[in-house]
Amino acid sequence: MTLPNSSSDRIGRLFRYWTELRTDGAVPGIATFDPLHVADLMPNLWMAGWKEEVGDFVYRVAGDAILTTVDRPMHHRSLREIYPAALADRLRERFTRVCGTPCLYHAKGTIYLRIGRYGAGERLILPFRDRDGSTPVVLGCTDYQFVAQSGRIGAGADEDLVEIVNFLTLDGEPMLQDRAVLSPTSV
Repeated sequence: MTLPNSSSDRIGRLFRYWTELRTDGAVPGIATFDPLHVADLMPNLWMAGWKEEVGDFVYRVAGDAILTTVDRPMHHRSLREIYPAALADRLRERFTRVCGTPCLYHAKGTIYLRIGRYGAGERLILPFRDRDGSTPVVLGCTDYQFVAQSGRIGAGADEDLVEIVNFLTLDGEPMLQDRAVLSPTSV
């Protein structure tokens, strides 16, 4: 099974592995996830789970490529501890939708622009059930290439500041697509 509109080998491989973990079409449990099956993807992976006592998603794991790009500690920190309030709210809504619907999230374009990093990439967010079967967990893969401001295609124009967001069924079929033109101050 392939993910429509993905050009990232990393994203595609994680999606294929995740589909192998699904039984009877259900969201897989996090206990079925074996990092050794995707060991070379670990620098690009991150995981967050809902913590009721915090009232937020809290990062459990963040690979080196994620930590380098975000440039701040993430392990055991909530969305609101890491990001500005409006961005934390947006991410919380996204993670809640992925777990609650359940569905997949796939984005292409200016992935990290909202935190002041310009570049292009793809992001995939997948739902999992926690070990107790109830707590929502998201596993994400971000495949990103940083581009210095001076190296931007069309620097000064908006044509390269586009993010295409797709919410997909668990089988990868489109549910909703949004195209946003962003700026570094967009949320």
